[in-house]
Amino acid sequence: PPRRAAFVNCTFANPISVNRYLLFLTGVEAELVNNVFDGSIQSFLVISGSTVALSNNVFPGAPAGNIDGLPTFIDAGNGDYRLAGGSLGIDYADFGAYQNAGGGIFDLGGNDRTSNDLGTADTGIGVFAFLDAGAYEFQGSSAQRNPDYNADTFVDIFDITDLQKDVEDFNAP
Repeated sequence: PPRRAAFVNCTFANPISVNRYLLFLTGVEAELVNNVFDGSIQSFLVISGSTVALSNNVFPGAPAGNIDGLPTFIDAGNGDYRLAGGSLGIDYADFGAYQNAGGGIFDLGGNDRTSNDLGTADTGIGVFAFLDAGAYEFQGSSAQRNPDYNADTFVDIFDITDLQKDVEDFNAP
C-alpha cells in the first residue's frame, strides 16, 4: 500500500535565502491543504509513482484551487510568520480538512482558531469559512474593509441594511 502524508495548516518558511524543494518519493500519496509558503520553496518534486493533491494553499505559481501569490507576514525577517493584516490566506482555509486532520481550537501561538477578520471576505470552505491558511490564525482586523458585508457576492443595499441591523443589535440593551 502507498504511504500517505498530510500537511494541513502548516507555515513553510525558511529564513535562509536559498532555494528549497519539497520532495515526494516513490509510493507516497501526499495531501497539502491550507498551507502558506514564504517563497523559499521553489518547487514540488514528485517522483514517478507518487501523487500530491493541493488545495487552499498560498504560494507563487499555485494551481487552481489555491492562491497564486505570497502571503505577507508580520515580521518574517525576525522569524514572526503570523499572517499580517490583508495577507493572502486570511479567511481562506478548508475547515473540514482542518477538522479531519485533528486541528484544535487554538493555533500554533495558542490563539483562538475561530477569529474572523471582518475586513476580509470569507472565501474558505465549511462551517468556519473564515479559518485562515497556515499555522497561525490572524487575530486583528484588516484595514481594508470588504464592501460585501453579508458575503452574498453582491455589493448592494442589503449590505448596508445588514450592517445597520448588526449595529442596532450590538447596541441593544
